[in-house]
Amino acid sequence: GSAGSSTFGEPLAGGYITGCRDGIIRVFGPDHAPLKELKGHANNVSSLAWLELAATSDGGSNSGGNNIPPLLLSGSWDGTARIWNLQTGSCLATLDNHENGVEVAGLPPVSPSGGANADASSSGSAGGGGGGLMGRLVTTSAGIAQGNVISNHRVRIFAIGLPTLTSPVATAHLLHTVSNDHGCPIRSVAYDADTDSILTASNDGTVKIRDGGTAQCHTTLTHPATFTSSDGQPPMLLDVTCLGGGRYACTAEDGTCVLWYTQHNANDGAGEPQTLDHPSSVWTVRPLPNGDIVTGCQDGFLRIYTTAADRFAPPEEVAALADAVAASRTKKSSGPSPEEIAALPKWELCALTQGRSEGQVQMFNKDGVAIAAQWSAASGTWIEIGEVTGTNENAGTIDGVTYDHVFPIEIEDPATGGVRKLRIGYNNGENQFVVAQRFIDANELPQYHLAQIADYIRQRAGADAGPATLGMEAAPAAAAAAPAAPAAAEPMDIAPVPQPSAYSHLPVQGYKSFATGATEQGLGKIVAKAREFNSTFTTNLTTEEIGPTLDTLCQTLAETNRYHASKISDEEMAAVGKMVRHWDAERVFPALDLARLLAVHPDAATSRRETFWTEVVASSLTKCKEEVSGMAAIAVPMLTMRLCANCFKGGLGSIKAVTGQLLDVLQCAEDLASSTNKNVRLAVSTVILNAASYGVSNGGMDPESAKKILSVVGTIVGSSLYESEGVVRALVALGSTLLIPGAGGEAAKEEAKSLHFDSMVGHAANAHGDKAKGVADEICLILKS
Repeated sequence: GSAGSSTFGEPLAGGYITGCRDGIIRVFGPDHAPLKELKGHANNVSSLAWLELAATSDGGSNSGGNNIPPLLLSGSWDGTARIWNLQTGSCLATLDNHENGVEVAGLPPVSPSGGANADASSSGSAGGGGGGLMGRLVTTSAGIAQGNVISNHRVRIFAIGLPTLTSPVATAHLLHTVSNDHGCPIRSVAYDADTDSILTASNDGTVKIRDGGTAQCHTTLTHPATFTSSDGQPPMLLDVTCLGGGRYACTAEDGTCVLWYTQHNANDGAGEPQTLDHPSSVWTVRPLPNGDIVTGCQDGFLRIYTTAADRFAPPEEVAALADAVAASRTKKSSGPSPEEIAALPKWELCALTQGRSEGQVQMFNKDGVAIAAQWSAASGTWIEIGEVTGTNENAGTIDGVTYDHVFPIEIEDPATGGVRKLRIGYNNGENQFVVAQRFIDANELPQYHLAQIADYIRQRAGADAGPATLGMEAAPAAAAAAPAAPAAAEPMDIAPVPQPSAYSHLPVQGYKSFATGATEQGLGKIVAKAREFNSTFTTNLTTEEIGPTLDTLCQTLAETNRYHASKISDEEMAAVGKMVRHWDAERVFPALDLARLLAVHPDAATSRRETFWTEVVASSLTKCKEEVSGMAAIAVPMLTMRLCANCFKGGLGSIKAVTGQLLDVLQCAEDLASSTNKNVRLAVSTVILNAASYGVSNGGMDPESAKKILSVVGTIVGSSLYESEGVVRALVALGSTLLIPGAGGEAAKEEAKSLHFDSMVGHAANAHGDKAKGVADEICLILKS
């Protein structure tokens, strides 16, 4: 459940409010005596907050401003948020149609940042009447399970109107919606009054700081464990709160509470996050009036942390906590004990245990071995995932991360014709296919290597390479799975909304990118070529720009594990922009290469830099049309397409830039689709794949752009030039475009039917493996629907 705490006053005079799994909100007095029950939710009440009200300019019966008591907000797993009058116990409004679990936070009636949000609030009550009371709130949703992927998690801002404080009904108007900018379900939301910012925490291991008026993200904070964990995966975040002065805290299922200092001085650690370790999952964190913070842990303890030396815990208590943390980590690595396994429900009796929702993970005792199983609501059965074991210590390290096994892998490099010598890390009990997929993504390898790499891991690891395994929590009655990859079980209880159709390969989720070369050596080669060309231009970079400015930029881009915290200066952006805009097509390719890498840096691609990216994309498309020779004849088209592909995966600024010129980008892709260079071809197929993914996640696309994607796919599959990975990406782009909601998807479907794409893709897929055939089959099903 949840405990309510007032941000805007103390209406309970020492009492408190709880939200429970039974859907009831209970109000208690300062003596813990129950005062009231608020009923209406149909599932677990997971979030409570206060809604501040203010009188509109017309006044109403409660004008006067500061003494208006707040309303109570609640969010629930039933997919609704509710607004309550605490004095009367009545529900004033229900905000429904959310995607499963809802979190809530109150916002000031008028945003300090002003803008459109302030206009909406200041125009009268949200219901459109003259006078009365008004307020604002933000909700988040956990998303909808679609196959193995959870999507459509959203952040919404509402304006609330109430004619008088005693009115029985409030009105709510939706002001802003932001969709799918987290990679996983959103678990918590908070508001920072000091900076007028909304904060959201997600299962993807990130906290996003958002504009208080529009909810658009401008900063992403990543849990430090993402960069040090053995599998490179983030822990699920469970809570986020504001500590004041630009300081934020989040809690995670891996037993950590992380503190960020986003507004710092030279003496406070330069903004580096601080991690407070706990023996088990940390469910919540809150600030205390004296500046301390308190955490609530799975082990049943509340712990208070302070910066005041006179309140430090005795050394023996600190040592006891450190011992408990160490014991918990040892426990997780050793696996369940025989006693714990014996206490688990028997696998042969699993039919007697009903799952609560789709994707729920439960441990069972199968012949004396602990296994994990996942509930399938569709079939009403438990599906075995794998054995629950610990991890072994030996093997080796890659980039400072220790693995149970480190294996060499040699891959033919299509760019050079040589052999890339790589290493892959594997921990006992991991799913080999999940590890192989991460390796493919990290090294931008063709997807058809997946089964080969997974089999190689299984053969080399021998008996240690068991079935898919879930990590072990301290409590014997439950297991939790890290949100590793789309193929892994999602542990959060979410009841999926029935979908009209379900496909294994479609639609595409997320974006592909070209991020190789972001190393000191790779960037050094790019800059060396830029400096060689710079001396030949009259519009050349200054000595400062071509020297220290580019050096600093390259240093930042090479530190990929610091992208969550590093910044790109305006001077560095300007230097790259100057090269892209003013250098001719024969010599612009080093600038395009830098822009390609710049696009995937979070700070470089923020919304405030939309104009920069609009100019860069437009210039690159223009240069791509020019007749050039030599190295540039391949480099410019390839890097233009890679730049456009990366812009989809960047921040709001780069995304708006590339989608604002989407038809031009797709026309360029079609012009290059018959290239004789395989790197250009792969970049073309990636651009249309990302464009289709954008249409799906954005909930729509204009019909002309959707049909242009079909035209590019037709060129690709009709050319017989493409390698298997390029064909698969093109087919997935086609199938995803057909599933884009609205007029764009319908127009694409009609176009595909009229051009007999079903027979075309079936023929094209035959020579490119099982995945291509599977995608083609799903495309045919869509076209028949």
